[in-house]
Amino acid sequence: MNVLNYRDRMGKFILFSNIFLFLLILILYGCKGFTEEELTELLKYLVPIKSIYLTAVVKFVIDQRNQAPSPGHSHFLVLPLYKTVTRSLIYAHISILYCLIIFSALNIITFDFLINAIVIIESAFGVYIGLIVADMFKTGSEQVN
Repeated sequence: MNVLNYRDRMGKFILFSNIFLFLLILILYGCKGFTEEELTELLKYLVPIKSIYLTAVVKFVIDQRNQAPSPGHSHFLVLPLYKTVTRSLIYAHISILYCLIIFSALNIITFDFLINAIVIIESAFGVYIGLIVADMFKTGSEQVN
């Protein structure tokens, strides 16, 4: 898979998985899975973190809106190790968040446990996801083929 296709695929996954995460939270709130106070606290933790990731993707999209790919850029292939590591971290990160949020809404885990787990998960994965997103979605003069 070439760099442009991989970046496009992962950018869409990051965008839509985060949108669906917030929709899931609102649906669970509507089904009485969370109280109003819990919803507020949950969003207080997730919105700033998710905004950082999405800002990098949106900034890249805006920067690329009128640009053609660099000559030869689309021919670069993504190395299997890079794909494995980036996919594993991004997919694990979002999957764990989805599961924990659902478990909390179903009272399998407590809300306090959920909040503590989010802090731990975002601390553990945040650095790595931040590096991946920043590297994958470099803009303008930051880009390196």
